[in-house]
Amino acid sequence: MYERAGLLYGEDCRAKYVEITGELTTLRASVEKEGFTEAGFKFLKAVYGDEPGPTGFLLQHYFGSYVKEQQGGDPALQEQNRKRFLGRLDPEIESFERLGQLDLDRNGPLTEPMKDAQLLPDQQDLEKIMRYEAAIERQFERKLQQLVSWRREKRDGGEMEAPQGPAGGQDEGMQ
Repeated sequence: MYERAGLLYGEDCRAKYVEITGELTTLRASVEKEGFTEAGFKFLKAVYGDEPGPTGFLLQHYFGSYVKEQQGGDPALQEQNRKRFLGRLDPEIESFERLGQLDLDRNGPLTEPMKDAQLLPDQQDLEKIMRYEAAIERQFERKLQQLVSWRREKRDGGEMEAPQGPAGGQDEGMQ
């Protein structure tokens, strides 16, 4: 999902900005250490996706042209390109850090009850879970009654076959 659209287009939240900042910071370290590689280009794709906005487009464009120039082998040009790219990348990292801080300031720090509340499924999912739970309980009770009946018959001396049917099959209420 994120490869096509990019992390940038996910729902606004603190985690999104932390992840984007992490990807861009890793890209920065990669460019400083290894230069412009195809692996580094994947970080830009992860953040901006296949259809980036203006900033993402420019970063991807510059990165791609610097990859080609790096293959030329001129060390002075490579160093100059690194500085140019990092000069464009650093403000972008800072802006996502600011956005993450603004989101934190707006929503405040998450308390334990707030974390728990955010983990709760919505009403529709809760109703579905309750229906599944009831269906599983009915299926369990039915199988337990079959087992008790089968054991009683076996103990009383009657020849009865063991209950048949899928042990973990779908209940009609769960479909």
